[in-house]
Amino acid sequence: MSRSKHFSWTLASVLCSNMLLGAIPSHAHLETLALESNAVSAEPSMKVWQTFSSDTDRFQVLMPSQPIQYSLSNRHIQAQMFMQMRLTGPQRLELYGVGVAQLPRLFTDPQDVKQMMAACAKFLADGDQVTNVQRIPIGNHIGVEVEATSANGRLHVTRCYLVGQRIYMLFTASEPLKQIAVFESTTSRTKGIERTQSMEKFLNSFQLFDSI
Repeated sequence: MSRSKHFSWTLASVLCSNMLLGAIPSHAHLETLALESNAVSAEPSMKVWQTFSSDTDRFQVLMPSQPIQYSLSNRHIQAQMFMQMRLTGPQRLELYGVGVAQLPRLFTDPQDVKQMMAACAKFLADGDQVTNVQRIPIGNHIGVEVEATSANGRLHVTRCYLVGQRIYMLFTASEPLKQIAVFESTTSRTKGIERTQSMEKFLNSFQLFDSI
């Protein structure tokens, strides 16, 4: 692997793992976060969702309500996450997040871009069962989508886009509020879990200002 490819692979792995870990609350914190969120209500109508936009990060997306914003920056990257959640049933929660990271330099070499997307695809589902991977560009910008299920019954769909010196990560998940019994098989834990209309609506509502 060339030095340039190694750098892009390493950078993408750091970005994706850092943002994805920041986007997935632990079971210990899920109920607390749900109570703190001002958007949690059972099955709110999609009509009451609102457009959230960030002039600084140059995007807009539909959210159940004003998202919570927090920093994911560390010594490697400058990044932040915009997140909201809602109850979709007595024991199930959906999460919606947009992570934005500033890259240290502009990536223009097509091979570097492909390497970045390949690394993102690998690390976005690390440790989970991948159910689908596909290319999904936005405008003229390359993108990748990964759908995966985890052993605890979570379905998550993540999209990554490389745009100039920014990388965007859209994350949505359907998450059980209660721990699933350890003796249940992985198949029974994930059986019947599918993307919901609201998850699709969130993903497909994402727009960049340069393409609006």
